[in-house]
Amino acid sequence: MQTYHRYNYILLIFGIRAQNDFGLGMANSIAAIMAGAEVAHVTVNGIGERTGNTSLEELVMALRLLYGITTSVRAERLRDLSKLVESLSGINLPPQKPVVGDDIFTIESGIIAGWWRRLEKIDMPLEMYPFVPELVGHGKIEVILGKKSGKDSIYYMLEKKGMEMDEKEVEKVLTEVKELSIKNKRYVTNDEFMAIVKKHKNKAA
Repeated sequence: MQTYHRYNYILLIFGIRAQNDFGLGMANSIAAIMAGAEVAHVTVNGIGERTGNTSLEELVMALRLLYGITTSVRAERLRDLSKLVESLSGINLPPQKPVVGDDIFTIESGIIAGWWRRLEKIDMPLEMYPFVPELVGHGKIEVILGKKSGKDSIYYMLEKKGMEMDEKEVEKVLTEVKELSIKNKRYVTNDEFMAIVKKHKNKAA
């Protein structure tokens, strides 16, 4: 007569579900994963009750680029997914939202425009950014004009249009660009910029 012993195994999977009360949802999630957690509960865009939850897109990119941990998430679809959830949920994201925000690859500052003006020519965006736009489904790096623009911003825009102006002309264009941006409380459009350029081209005193 044989005796069979039956063993019952309990499988425990440790996970983390972090709220974002102090802006530490992702930091706590990463700490838990580094300590052995196998599951991290996240939400797209970090939406959720009260302060929200750990952001899917931020955690995926931080694990991948800062810790060398890959996931099954297709990073190039993160931007599209974020915009879809934003539309369906009615919860608008700030333009500075890490990874998926509208303005994270937008340059207004004249100093930064000067850096990008040089780096773009040698195709070295990673000197300025932690990752290239295409990695998460963004478009291209874009220089825009506003109250924080500088002379390098104007030179950059002129170069893109195959145009040249002397320094005095550029200074006059920059002054008017800043004034228009402050007056309208927004960025200066391409048409507005070209109208200003046409006004001052070859008319510097």
